[in-house]
Amino acid sequence: MSGLRKSLRLRTTSLVAAGAATVFLLTTAASSQADPAPKQEPAAVAADELNTDYLINDVLPGQSGGGRGVSVQWITPSGRNPYKEWDWIEIKKGGADGKRVTWEWACPKNDCDAVGSTLVAMTPQRGQKYTAVYWSNGGRVTKGTRRATFEFWA
Repeated sequence: MSGLRKSLRLRTTSLVAAGAATVFLLTTAASSQADPAPKQEPAAVAADELNTDYLINDVLPGQSGGGRGVSVQWITPSGRNPYKEWDWIEIKKGGADGKRVTWEWACPKNDCDAVGSTLVAMTPQRGQKYTAVYWSNGGRVTKGTRRATFEFWA
């Protein structure tokens, strides 16, 4: 194996599901210092095939224009406009079936894409567990389809 060496490559795959997690896969590949492996171009994918589910990536402390609260980072299916579909974010105390603390439209203006973040005004209690819930096709804040949840602690 002269001129060849073993190397580890780290590949990340995101799982889109309730309680999503990131999985790290370690793979080994032989490579030559003199002749690196040829790069492969990614296959063309239609825009509507890129993302077909809902996900809340993270909930972080946030502030904007003097308002404070939590910033809920979300992804919807490719090509979806949360403003036109009346999507909204709810914060509940405890788990997904807990009591509503507050809510906010996922996209308060007509310039949102399928990826974004929403500042939800609230003052979380330190050490308390909360759940962010993404609702689609609401029309009002009491209706809609629950699409994604994300538990977090203040």
